[in-house]
This record gives sequence, structure tokens and C-alpha cells, in this order.
Amino acid sequence: MYLAREIGPVCRKRCDSPKQIHDLVAAIWLEVIDASERFDPSRGSAVPWILGVATSPMSAVAVPANTKRSSADDLSAAVGKLPPC
Repeated sequence: MYLAREIGPVCRKRCDSPKQIHDLVAAIWLEVIDASERFDPSRGSAVPWILGVATSPMSAVAVPANTKRSSADDLSAAVGKLPPC
């Protein structure tokens, strides 16, 4: 799945263990499901919307001390690589 390739690296940078990564990915998907009624396909692709929804669960995770980039940088980079709609 395309989105998993985009969210996975961002989650790995924010987590110290595989269990934390799995928990964060699950939290992101639950947030997406809860917010799904707010998605408006007329405003664009679902991928940038999902990446935006992902910022909330990601902000709740402490960033490891050796992380040099923020998740906002990673999300911006991910959105920038999206194929045109």
C-alpha cells in the first residue's frame, strides 16, 4: 500500500521500538476512521488528508533524542512526493 510506505518511515523516526511503531500506526488508522466523515473528496486526494490526520497521534509520541528532523518535515516531504491527482 502506497500510504504505508509514506507513514512507516515517519513512524520509525518517532519511535524507539517496533511495538511503538505498531501502536502509532494503529493510533493513526483509528484517528483516520474517526475522522473519515470529514474527508471531502472534492478537495483532493485522500493521502494528504490522511497525512494531516496523522499529525495528531504522532504529536503524542515523544521524539527520540537522536532525531534531527521533525515529523512535520517528513510529512511535508511525503506530500511533496505524491503523484498528481
